Amino acid sequence: GDADGEVQAQAAKLVGDLRLGAAGPALVARVSHGAPRVAFFAAQSLGKLAQSDAAPALLARARENGDRDLTLRHALVMGLAGGRNLPVLHAAGRDPAVAVRLGALLALRRLGDPAIAAFLDDADPFVVAEAARAINDAPILAAEGALAALITRPDFGEDRLLALRVL
Repeated sequence: GDADGEVQAQAAKLVGDLRLGAAGPALVARVSHGAPRVAFFAAQSLGKLAQSDAAPALLARARENGDRDLTLRHALVMGLAGGRNLPVLHAAGRDPAVAVRLGALLALRRLGDPAIAAFLDDADPFVVAEAARAINDAPILAAEGALAALITRPDFGEDRLLALRVL
């Protein structure tokens, strides 16, 4: 609760490193902090504490961030992956905000969840390409069939890197 943002950031980092689960609610509150550094360490620590109930706050911050701060996006993904709240992550795949869908996708990649295949049908080409990278590069074997099925799309081959992963 210190007034100094850097003190809050370091405290958030420390409670995650020490796995002080009682700090979970305070960390959730700090995810929406105006200082990105405070939000970064709060999100990372929520992942270390495996706080599944933090997923809505982490996704809300991803929406607000809009992928402008990629370092913050990484911390949010780590918080989401650590929380392992699969129902919320799967539902986030239908969110109107690309940044929310991408955050959920990246968390599912870290978890190796085959439900990531649903992102291959996303309206945003970057999200589709990221899903293909996750399935091919991780690899997520249970989703490889869905990736291979992209070869039948009329626009197959327009994105050479995507086509390489499909093949």
